[in-house]
Amino acid sequence: MKIATKDIEQFINNIPKSIKAILIYGPDTGLIKARINIITKTRNIASIYKYDQIKNNPEILLDSLRSISLFGEDLSKQKTSIIECNSAVISEAISNSLKNDNFNGLLVFSASDLGPESSLRKFFDTNANTASIACYIEDQATIARIIQQQLKSNGISCEPGLVQTLIQYISIGDHALVVNELEKIFLFFGNKKHLEIQDLRNFLELQPEISFDKLCYQISLKKFENIEVILDRLQSEGHSLVSIIRMMLRHFNRLYQVKSLIEQGASEKQALDALSPPVFFKQMNDFTNSLKLWSSTKLINFLDKLNKLELSAKQKPIYAELMLKHSIILIKEQKC
Repeated sequence: MKIATKDIEQFINNIPKSIKAILIYGPDTGLIKARINIITKTRNIASIYKYDQIKNNPEILLDSLRSISLFGEDLSKQKTSIIECNSAVISEAISNSLKNDNFNGLLVFSASDLGPESSLRKFFDTNANTASIACYIEDQATIARIIQQQLKSNGISCEPGLVQTLIQYISIGDHALVVNELEKIFLFFGNKKHLEIQDLRNFLELQPEISFDKLCYQISLKKFENIEVILDRLQSEGHSLVSIIRMMLRHFNRLYQVKSLIEQGASEKQALDALSPPVFFKQMNDFTNSLKLWSSTKLINFLDKLNKLELSAKQKPIYAELMLKHSIILIKEQKC
């Protein structure tokens, strides 16, 4: 069965006994890890396998659920094995084992972004004793919930409007990065239990540029120094090419929204005021300077390229990365 986004939190904290296997997949690797941690914190981890190790011999996997640790374990807890998938296809041996449903314990499969035609995803979507959970790049509403949860769990209250200001700063898509940025902020303020917007502004003034934003603004400002270095750094930190392209899409979509309103007769202030969420105060100059360098036609052409690259990145990441770098070169040469 496919678990709806609104039901995921409740499901992973109260997994029905009828569920024997769960697939957690998507481009947000930080969110995948966070959800696996929630599932496994109340269970004994029996084993962690690569999919290639067990795809044709699921008995290895099931034996790990039956075995008893020599080092002792809480026998009241359900045993769980984790399988790291590098394939979008489910093997016949694995599908037969899961359909037979003749084992105790829970199997948790993790995978990167899977298209709707993936047989692995289809299997977990459609079988009664399996579940699929998608982990997509966080939207603003989800990020707001994470911020509010983290504030509550740390016993911190805040001035109205602070959450919205935080969203502007940390809406960088990846769950783990959102939590990490919040932890840095809480650490900075120590034992302070009520935060004002000015407190947050003081903190942000001391911070270096976020790499995602730095990449997007260097491209939109047509400043091409170290672009490849930034791209490589983001990927080395664990960000998928899909998540990088999606953040670029978000940035250039926002530029297009404002530019098209200006070209239709709105003033720059009116067009900026219509943007939600508003431009982060530290980035206003870079945003308005970017607007001067792009027409709405050029923005829509680049957005079209990015949309096509996002599709390619799910199937041919190396090709998509080369094409992304080529598109940036075209901007540099004023051909885009």
